[in-house]
Amino acid sequence: GLASLLFSAVLVALIVFGTTDEDSELVTGLALLGALIGLAAGMIMTLPIEATSSESRAIGLGLYWAIYYAVMGIGPSILGAARDMTGSAASPLLIASGLLLACIPFWGLFRVLQRRPRLDAPVTR
Repeated sequence: GLASLLFSAVLVALIVFGTTDEDSELVTGLALLGALIGLAAGMIMTLPIEATSSESRAIGLGLYWAIYYAVMGIGPSILGAARDMTGSAASPLLIASGLLLACIPFWGLFRVLQRRPRLDAPVTR
């Protein structure tokens, strides 16, 4: 899970800086990237289920998917603006690489917060 996030981020940067005009290198890199990101996506998609109780799961997942689709709707525009501002087609990929790396500490924070006792949990004596 976490290794796939790290390796995906590194592979995106390698695709930007390391590929030549050889199509076979690019195709191989993109195929490997797809496999690696798929592992990370599965790990991330399970987090909302882990974060919600069975009583609040419908509302929690509804909020998660609403935020997800809002970000997916505006994300391409933001990355396109970054490309326009820098004049480089590599800038959206480098931003994506940075976002993949940023997922690692956020995942760690999620796990730390998940281990804390819930405020609404019944007290047992």
